[in-house]
Amino acid sequence: MKKFYSFAIVMMAGVLAMTSCSNDDEMLNESARVINPNEIAFDTGQKGISSKSGTTVTSLSDFYVRASTSDDEVYFDGEHFSYDGTAFRSETDHYWPTTGTLNFYASNQQEALTAGTQANPSPIVDDYECDGIKDWVTATVKAGEKTIPYPLTFQHVLSQIKITAEAKDKTQDLVYKVVGVKLSAPDTGDYQFANATAGVGTWTIDNSTSGDYTYEQNMNGTFNPTAATEADQTWASTDYFNILPVTSGTLTFDVQYQVIQNGQVIGDFTGANSKQVTVDAPNLLSGKIYTYNFVLAINTNDVITFTVNTTAWGSGSTTDVQVRDPFFCEITLDNGNVVNLTPLPTFNGVFSSYYVEPYKTSAQIIELGPIVTSIEHQAMISCKSLKSVIIPNTVTSIGDYAFCSTGLTSIDIPEGVTSIGSRAFLRCASLKSVIIPNTVTSIGDYAFGDDTSLTSITIPDGVTSIGGYAFAGCSKLTSITISNSVTSIGGYTFMNCKSGLYVNYTGTISEWNAISKGGYWNYTSAVKVIHCTDGDIEI
Repeated sequence: MKKFYSFAIVMMAGVLAMTSCSNDDEMLNESARVINPNEIAFDTGQKGISSKSGTTVTSLSDFYVRASTSDDEVYFDGEHFSYDGTAFRSETDHYWPTTGTLNFYASNQQEALTAGTQANPSPIVDDYECDGIKDWVTATVKAGEKTIPYPLTFQHVLSQIKITAEAKDKTQDLVYKVVGVKLSAPDTGDYQFANATAGVGTWTIDNSTSGDYTYEQNMNGTFNPTAATEADQTWASTDYFNILPVTSGTLTFDVQYQVIQNGQVIGDFTGANSKQVTVDAPNLLSGKIYTYNFVLAINTNDVITFTVNTTAWGSGSTTDVQVRDPFFCEITLDNGNVVNLTPLPTFNGVFSSYYVEPYKTSAQIIELGPIVTSIEHQAMISCKSLKSVIIPNTVTSIGDYAFCSTGLTSIDIPEGVTSIGSRAFLRCASLKSVIIPNTVTSIGDYAFGDDTSLTSITIPDGVTSIGGYAFAGCSKLTSITISNSVTSIGGYTFMNCKSGLYVNYTGTISEWNAISKGGYWNYTSAVKVIHCTDGDIEI
């Protein structure tokens, strides 16, 4: 188990000051309340959460607990526990009984604790609305004997559905546009929870209600089936559906897409013409990702086929989720050594280059805790060894030059970020994959300039402005999808881009013509046509 570190944030005249760990401990001990040795508190091992796919829990600073005695009497219910610097405690003091054991059920979703019985304190889902739930993790313990603090291990409850698509006939020069996917899942039956702590049994949700959960989100994307590589031929959504782990019944996918040839729609499977695909008795397991790869057809009579690939939410074989101190910052060096910067001193939640400076020559992975709300300008500039950055969804802005000239190979910008600064990812020559969330509204000048490995990118709904030179020098960029929410595009946007760059605008010609475009916005680019929903624009 990793050692806990306390923290202090000291602000003096607007200047960030750092205190030693010993001083921090003294301050914490002075302010901490006296703890009864019989008080119920929890420890989570302080390990990082393994989930990295989709929009899932990245850290827990609090959770809710239901407890029952060995005689199946409710001891306390729905109590909120939060981290106080040494353990997780509730505002109301609770103490271990003098005899017997306690059963615990903990969850990051308070509504998951509703209903239940004294005989079986696991929750019963009553009209549970899964739509909008990012993630659901629990820890279950039966017959827990007095330990202070008591260890909890959290695990994923929900199953995760990911959508990918490819062309059925790859011999034709066609473009497929996936407009949207709707998933309907049954909500009856038993839903198996993860194993209890120490492998003591499992608990089950018994849902007596009936009906359908419906998940629908616009997932615009295009791919060219005759692209040079197989990776370029497959379109993967950036959206995931998190659902209860259905074992019986039928999953129904409603897939809407268009097939386009020479700018003309030759197959329109949207609206009433959408294709339905069903999966009977899916037997989904909690904590697993199910990637449904749909093979899209060209003609009306063709049937969509699909394959399924199953992986764990975590990067390894385990699906365990354990809580982590929100003030952590961890750096993995290129030699495999890990540097833990806990406690991470911040000034109003800003992550600064100050913390990375000693490791710029060897930092390979940086993971930030949710105390961080913004990444400062030049925070990680010129970290050549840097391959990956894990950003919490508490971050709202990425500053100018933040990742300029780093070795990043991919970046998943989390929901919550609203602005990408100028030159934020300039000259990231190894950057191949970028996911931009719907919360981003502005992309700064030169933001992805000279990213010579980047092949495609989607500008999602929400973005209203793209800065000048934003993709200049992206010599391998083959396709870019621009949302109709964009109202301003700066100058020289695609300067020195690849010949044949496919620019897809999800709005209409009239909307595109109304966009404010900077002078010579397409200068020296091979882009000759903007492909709009209702036709093409020659430029």
